Amino acid sequence: MPNINEILGTLDTFAHWSEADRRALSERLRLRRISAGTLFCRAGERGESCFILVEGVVLVYRDVPGRGRIELAPLKPGAIFGQASLFDGLPRMADCQTDGDCVVLELRREDHDALMISDKRLAGWLERELAKGLVRQLRMANQRLGEIEDIREDDRRDRFSELLLSLSS
Repeated sequence: MPNINEILGTLDTFAHWSEADRRALSERLRLRRISAGTLFCRAGERGESCFILVEGVVLVYRDVPGRGRIELAPLKPGAIFGQASLFDGLPRMADCQTDGDCVVLELRREDHDALMISDKRLAGWLERELAKGLVRQLRMANQRLGEIEDIREDDRRDRFSELLLSLSS
């Protein structure tokens, strides 16, 4: 596996960054290998880090009352996730589980906060990328929730049609 700086250079999100900026960020990141099927972020837990997916697929789920566990999005390499807790300090909003073996880069809260103090310019670039990732996730979740609502509407129509048929016989 290449070093973290080299990995960042292969990801669209960071490929346009200078070598020096990627190197500075790479000093704050940890490389983690996560086994298939691992639930490594849980809704309701305090988020102490965010992640950049390098290899594999991470499935994002949310428990919805009356509907059960709903998959919000499959995340692919280059995705940044888990950053909302770094911004607001509140518990995680969804579960994240690996779909196969994965490799992620982890940015822990203490490293994020230290970067905010030590290098304001680089911190600004990083915050912009974290925010863009959060907006992408919000758009994916909204799209998925719209699909779920469409399915629910179809289910209601089907049940209503079945009821009418049963009443007519």
